[in-house]
Amino acid sequence: MKKILLLFCILLAGKGIAQTSLVNSGGTKINIGTGVDVKVHHVTNTGTGSTITSNGDLYLKGNFNQTTGATYTGGASSWLWFEGTSAQTITSDATIAVARLKIDNATGVQLTQNLSIANNLEVVNGDLDLNGSHVALGSTGILAEDRANNHLVTDNTAASDFVQGGGITFNATVSNASGEIQGTGLTLTHTGTASDNYPVAITRKHYKGAVDSRGGHGIERIYAITGTPTVATTMRIDYATDETTGAGLATDFVLYRWQSATGWLKGGDAGAGFAHGMNNIGARFVTATGITAFSHWTVGSSATPLPITLVRFAGERVNEGTGEHTEEVRLTWVTASEINNKGFEVEMSENGLAYQKIAFVEGRGTSNAPINYQLTTINQNEGYYRLKQVDFDGTFSYSPVVFVEGMAGKVVVYPNPSKGVFTISTQSPLTPEGGKVRLFNVQGIEVPFKMEGNKITISPLGLGAFPAGVYFLHTVVAGKAKVTKVVVER
Repeated sequence: MKKILLLFCILLAGKGIAQTSLVNSGGTKINIGTGVDVKVHHVTNTGTGSTITSNGDLYLKGNFNQTTGATYTGGASSWLWFEGTSAQTITSDATIAVARLKIDNATGVQLTQNLSIANNLEVVNGDLDLNGSHVALGSTGILAEDRANNHLVTDNTAASDFVQGGGITFNATVSNASGEIQGTGLTLTHTGTASDNYPVAITRKHYKGAVDSRGGHGIERIYAITGTPTVATTMRIDYATDETTGAGLATDFVLYRWQSATGWLKGGDAGAGFAHGMNNIGARFVTATGITAFSHWTVGSSATPLPITLVRFAGERVNEGTGEHTEEVRLTWVTASEINNKGFEVEMSENGLAYQKIAFVEGRGTSNAPINYQLTTINQNEGYYRLKQVDFDGTFSYSPVVFVEGMAGKVVVYPNPSKGVFTISTQSPLTPEGGKVRLFNVQGIEVPFKMEGNKITISPLGLGAFPAGVYFLHTVVAGKAKVTKVVVER
């Protein structure tokens, strides 16, 4: 039978265990033995050398607070158990290492610092809000969410592809018999033999991807997967109903993959051999075979609610090809077809979060021919731009977001291609000292160059011209690093 240990470090008379708080400071060491339950309200662990070592179970009705120099260490079989009835927080000045963490609070628990979970993270009641922090499961930690009842890991700060919030990081080996990876809702299984096994590093994010430029939407779960499949792989993503708000009908769900050049694409459109996936509505998962490359993957609707087909949306500073810096930003977009399209509200944001309308461009109503649109606006700072397409009946949807650099950090290299002489145009001074300008070939080998003012000549000193080909110019301007591909023609 377990013992019940009550630590009356701060006791509010007459209020019982729920008002008992554990305060550890001044280098004190507290040990909780195996088989011992400690039930308290708040835990405050503060001061250099202050330690709490637990091989039993520590139950909290209130918050866990820890400051620099103090440490909490949980044994392999110990629980740090949050069971309050009002919102609880885990606060620390450094990453907290926990063996087993349980969220058992219908109101939820919020992080303000990263966590490292060695064994188990269980969400059995309420949610765990990452609040922009990360949870590292490594290769041994297991996540157990009650997805059927929508008790999940979430992130209130996760807003978009540009503001992704925190995440759950984990590592795994994909085999021909592997199943759901560490309870995270992602399953990867390859079709080869044991010799084809390969490693992956994964971060599970909780923002809603802008899936499909034609108007589809994604669930509030995205997997950023790093690794290279050795053979074709099957992927499955499980989800909870709470993650599908605004994502459309489950009957339309397919797998989507992010590609930097084109944005979110349905699996079958993302490359040869891929598939959109098979949708199991009742069990709430989508699975697809033939996957041969990774990046970001999610589940989204294949429906096309937008009355337009948007082929392209881009932004750039005017005259950047000549090296001239200007406050003018040119936005261009192309539609392949339109149905009852009233027009486009053009919106701009300084941070990718709060957008404001800067212009309206009339649409063409209904058309089956490609139509080109253009808008020039004034903005010397960096900015995020998107289109709000509006139908005549008032329905609307958003385009993908494009980013245009500000003038201070703008780097223009011209002419490009050239015979080996390039001019770098910037708003800030540029010098080769301090590593602000470096040049590399396609093999990643740094090569010498001549620099007079802002003119770069690619040729080794005293050795004649470099061979024709592609080079990469690394610059740092106004504190921002940039890599520009330059082509030498002989």
